Amino acid sequence: MRRRLSLPILVSFVAAASPALAQDVSDLVGARGSSGEMELEQRGFSIAQQKGLTTWWWNPRSQSCVRVVTADGRYKTVAPDSAGACGQTDQASAAPASGAASGNVTPAQMPRFCKGAAAEKFGQSPQNISTQMPIPDHGMYSVFGQFPPNGAGTVFICTFTRDGKLVGVDRE
Repeated sequence: MRRRLSLPILVSFVAAASPALAQDVSDLVGARGSSGEMELEQRGFSIAQQKGLTTWWWNPRSQSCVRVVTADGRYKTVAPDSAGACGQTDQASAAPASGAASGNVTPAQMPRFCKGAAAEKFGQSPQNISTQMPIPDHGMYSVFGQFPPNGAGTVFICTFTRDGKLVGVDRE
């Protein structure tokens, strides 16, 4: 006897197997630029890179990359993209990473990557977190941050290896 998967189970399986599909952001098409940016940050994304009116957003939790094209101040296109487009290692072809997150980020990307990882760890909105530029420290990088961004609050540090892998996020 041959078993058939129902459509909802099949769709769930495909979404789980493909990080780019794991988080649907298509509802942001048509959103005003500033509103779309806030919504992506609330969903755990941070800017990976920008070229003209195109911005790539990375979500370290879901390991997904999204490409956003803006026209006339609104999100014209919001579509999944490869991890490589966001400067990350594609998980389907990479060996498991030993750090808290996978993929390498450049020092310029570390503050935003740290912000996303801290938001996830501490249950905060990325908008409620501020981070500083990375500081080279004994062959590694340290990125200090805090929440709320202005005032006395929780201070944390993200530690990255020399080649840009996130090692951990710890309270100071």
